[in-house]
Amino acid sequence: TLTVMPWTDPVIDQDGHHPRSSYVEDYWMAILGPTAYCLLRKLSAGFDHDPDGYMMDPSATATEMGLGSGTGSSSQLARSLDRLELFALVRRRHEEVWCRRRLPLLHRRQRARLPEHLGRSHAFWQQQQDDEQYRASQLANATVLASALVQLGHLGPAIENRLHEWRYSPVTSRAAALAVATPS
Repeated sequence: TLTVMPWTDPVIDQDGHHPRSSYVEDYWMAILGPTAYCLLRKLSAGFDHDPDGYMMDPSATATEMGLGSGTGSSSQLARSLDRLELFALVRRRHEEVWCRRRLPLLHRRQRARLPEHLGRSHAFWQQQQDDEQYRASQLANATVLASALVQLGHLGPAIENRLHEWRYSPVTSRAAALAVATPS
């Protein structure tokens, strides 16, 4: 088994994108490839139930992902972990894997590697994030949705993650979740 632990990074954890967000699906998947992207999502999903870390059976995980049951150094699972490590999204040591809970924005070289249409899409996305009126409108909309999620019984981190999955930026998602948080 592997022990999967959260990789804490205060800067990226504050402003980064959830592994199951549309930003990661739209842009990071083109960099990582589909298998590594799916493995990252699977590793991240384990933190939903065990936020401090959990045990993972690599053979069962590989089988669940349709990668066969092999776990050797040349298996698809091992190659996917290598790829995630190459991009500093996981760290490994022996039987332990530390996985980021949030991913950073693509840096300039990564954006340059995107297919042309995704590069244009990313540039437009970035322009929207820099527009003050757009950000204010997004925050207002996200706060309304966050309030509805509270009424449905969702709590802080779940609200923030859901808003992020619905294409709100990490900053907007966090601000909306905090705006509707009930004081203790």
